[in-house]
Amino acid sequence: MEYGGSGYKLAVIKTSATTAYVAESRKAANNDSNACATGVLIYKIDTSVTTGTGPIRVVSNPNAAAPTGNCTTLDMQTWKPGQTFQDDTARIRIHVNSSDAHNDTVWTYKW
Repeated sequence: MEYGGSGYKLAVIKTSATTAYVAESRKAANNDSNACATGVLIYKIDTSVTTGTGPIRVVSNPNAAAPTGNCTTLDMQTWKPGQTFQDDTARIRIHVNSSDAHNDTVWTYKW
């Protein structure tokens, strides 16, 4: 992880033999000091997909702010407190509970 401190900075939720969702706490620090947005970045990993054809895909946040200045759409995809991502097919839910300058707290649920 880019930012030190205590606690976990990444959660991996396995959804099948070849897929998982990752929730990563992203903060404007160290290598990401110029980050346009901070919060929880959610992405899906599928090891059955060939490298170069999208084995890792960022989950778009439909409530993300529009990019401005040097920011790109990808930069703005972090999830904020109170927002929930849900994939009914994978039967997974990731909810961002809280956030501060150093940490994000998420709740994950697989049914």
